[in-house]
Amino acid sequence: MKRIVITGSTRGIGRALAERFMESGWSVVINGRNRSTVDQAVLELLEHNPGGYCRGLFGDVRSAADMRKLWDLAASDGPVDVWINNAGIDQTRQMIWDMEPDEIRSIFDVNVLGSLIGTQAAVRGMSVQGLGIIYLMEGLGSSGMVRPGISVYGASKAALTYLVKALSAELRSADLPVKIGAISPGMVVTDLLRKGIPEDPDEARETKRIFNILSDTPQDVSAFIRDRIIRSRSSRINWLTGRKIAWRFATAAFRKRDLFND
Repeated sequence: MKRIVITGSTRGIGRALAERFMESGWSVVINGRNRSTVDQAVLELLEHNPGGYCRGLFGDVRSAADMRKLWDLAASDGPVDVWINNAGIDQTRQMIWDMEPDEIRSIFDVNVLGSLIGTQAAVRGMSVQGLGIIYLMEGLGSSGMVRPGISVYGASKAALTYLVKALSAELRSADLPVKIGAISPGMVVTDLLRKGIPEDPDEARETKRIFNILSDTPQDVSAFIRDRIIRSRSSRINWLTGRKIAWRFATAAFRKRDLFND
């Protein structure tokens, strides 16, 4: 049975990925920072997939000790095939000079340091077992896109794009049996995306219009990511391609979507 670890997977796209892999018969190990939230997510995942395998461990992705424990739990029943560094946090919509230093630090600590610490634990474990692929989760900023009011988050995701290239070179130079890859999920309707809707009614209306054209549900995106990982272990998984963006805008008038009807 194939085995996957997904950090930050009690909700959002991480939770959806856990569901999709369980549906495909994989052993799934989830993670979150709150014990009760993790325990509840495990119960619900097992209820939705009777006979499936799911274990969870609460822990902070910024902690090397917690990530070692997460690896040890996952590897206790066999080799870990895939590790996804999914945990991440967004920023409040404001300019850099208006942000509190603690918020800036937290964003980089979780999004960048957390991905590095998780990758470190996975590389060490996979090197011993002789196989495995690790994914970093990209986002706005990874492609060079700039949007005022989200620069710190974007910078943290741009850092991950560089890290994938750098880590790939390091793994090759060390001749380790481990691969590194990037997942670009596009715009996914999660709490993170909803936070990006402005309070001003006119701005909110236009933002929702764009989001309805380009966004997708966690269920749709996670199914695509799962299939790419299972079929090919692709080093780059990109859901919202340039061609797809152009087609969606060209056909927007004929495609009525309302992903924010609440």
